[in-house]
Amino acid sequence: MSKKFRAGARRHKISFFTIEKTKNAVSETVENYVFVKTISAAIMQTKIHEQDVADGMEYNSTKTFRVLYKNWITSDHIIEFKGVKYEIKSIENPEELNQDLFISVDTI
Repeated sequence: MSKKFRAGARRHKISFFTIEKTKNAVSETVENYVFVKTISAAIMQTKIHEQDVADGMEYNSTKTFRVLYKNWITSDHIIEFKGVKYEIKSIENPEELNQDLFISVDTI
C-alpha cells in the first residue's frame, strides 16, 4: 500500500505537453508543443549521467516524479519542470491502486 505524503510534499509544479506535428510551407515537418495541464508533484530521485562531448561536459538528468493518479497521463506526453523539458520513460501505478503515479523521465 502507498505511504501517505506529509503536507507540502507535492510542492513542485510540472507541466504536461503533447507534440503536434505539422507541415510548413516547404513541406518540412515541424514539431510544436501544445500545453495540456500543470499539476503538483514530488521529486523522488534525481540521477546525473555524465556524457563527454567535444566542447566540454554535458549533463543528462534522470528524474522520478510522484503525482496523484491521473488517468490521462501517458508516455506520449512531454513534461516541463523549471524550464527543462523531459520525455517520459516509464509510468508506474504501484499495486494498481490508482492512487499515485511514479513517472521516470530523461531530459530531451
